[in-house]
Amino acid sequence: MKKIIILLISIFISSVALAKDNITIGMKLEPPHLDPTINSASAIDEVVYGNIFEGLFQITESGGVKNLLVKDYKISKDFKKYTFYIKDNVYFHNGDKLSADDIVFSISRIFNKDSINPRKSLLDNVKTIFKVDNNTVVVLLKSSSDSLIYDLARPEAVIFNHRSYKNNKNNPIGTGPFIFDSMKKGYFVKINRFEKYHSKPAKLKSAKFRFISDSLSASSAILSGEIDGFPVYQDVMTLPAFKKDRFNVVFGSTEGEVLLALNNRHKFLSNPQVRKALNYAIDKKSLISIVSPSAKPIGSHYPPHAEGYVDLSNKYPYNAGLAKKLLKQAGADNMTLEFTVPPSYKTSADVIASYLRKVGIKVKMKNVDWGTWLSQTYKKYDYDITIIAHLEPKDYGIYARKNYYFGYNNSHYQDLIKKLKTEINKNKRLQLLQKIQVTLSDDAVNVWLYQAPKIGVWNKKLSGMWKNYPVAGNILKDVYWQ
Repeated sequence: MKKIIILLISIFISSVALAKDNITIGMKLEPPHLDPTINSASAIDEVVYGNIFEGLFQITESGGVKNLLVKDYKISKDFKKYTFYIKDNVYFHNGDKLSADDIVFSISRIFNKDSINPRKSLLDNVKTIFKVDNNTVVVLLKSSSDSLIYDLARPEAVIFNHRSYKNNKNNPIGTGPFIFDSMKKGYFVKINRFEKYHSKPAKLKSAKFRFISDSLSASSAILSGEIDGFPVYQDVMTLPAFKKDRFNVVFGSTEGEVLLALNNRHKFLSNPQVRKALNYAIDKKSLISIVSPSAKPIGSHYPPHAEGYVDLSNKYPYNAGLAKKLLKQAGADNMTLEFTVPPSYKTSADVIASYLRKVGIKVKMKNVDWGTWLSQTYKKYDYDITIIAHLEPKDYGIYARKNYYFGYNNSHYQDLIKKLKTEINKNKRLQLLQKIQVTLSDDAVNVWLYQAPKIGVWNKKLSGMWKNYPVAGNILKDVYWQ
């Protein structure tokens, strides 16, 4: 009997010792740094949003919004005054207490004239923001709007310590459930549980984000147990290898529109008829079957699961003959296009290029890394066509920005976005959203290929991982090992 008891105790001690309280997450792209308020790279948000940094509000897995650093708020009847009541006893990772000064500073920095925030335009309706007392902040708008709460929940609107914000690129200090530990360029970022967190603490003691760009290396790392999961897994060809009892393969939705971006400043691509020809030239259904079988085709910059969606996916059905005819009419039947291809899109780009060549377009492939894509393609508009996924939710407003990398400049569309920002009637907002989708599709600004699905692969013993991807982020606060 005594030997049995000793044996049971030893088994219990061994099981406790082996209980995991850490996780290693795989990511395809490495963030250029860790400050989401000055760079639009989604890889930044995937590490810091909801983990290191928090906003007044947070986007939930279902796409809604919940209070985070606010305990309550009030909106005036005319939707021009928002009053926020800040939570008590919220501390930054360096020990400083969160105050209204941090809120005012962080939000003001988004829309002031010197801002380099990638979503600066979201708050261009803010007239002023001011502190009432240490726990109360008021935002006054120029015109009525009900979108402020959602906009303040985005990764670009996180709140930071106004004393330490300059170091956030390499030493981020936030209020989140995890504190930054270390970063090794080209390899990982590590975070640890923040013990003074203002709400229920994270279940994990630590987490590491590993950067693995090569698909074969990623699948090998999962199968070997080197990493515990890949929340956004892109190599559909290797998925059968994970359909064993050790792994979950989970399909969810995203806000990611995958598109062939067309530089509307280009000599030929400035012509809507040429852009329409490119839309007819590409067999999107065939492309999807090759690169992302679970994806949904789209015909404008709007996700199929969102309220107000208009199905425009068949507006430009595959028709190589019509594409050739339109190109000839526009004098572009001997056109040459340089195709800038960032990492992870080579297969898609090769398929697209083959379709364009079939209608007489000469295509020159130009493979670039992400740093080059951001600095040259995105910031300097140095491209003819490129392929990319836009992951931000409700980002149709980018087409109203004259200096955006698409080069699209339509005063009618800009007016639609202005009206949407100030319209508080739900039915009228939905009508505007539908007009926005149709206008973009009519102008064939880009070739919208499909709505990217979220494919997650992770250990079956992990709980709390997000199925859907309503915002770029791997929020780990409620993740734990069963």
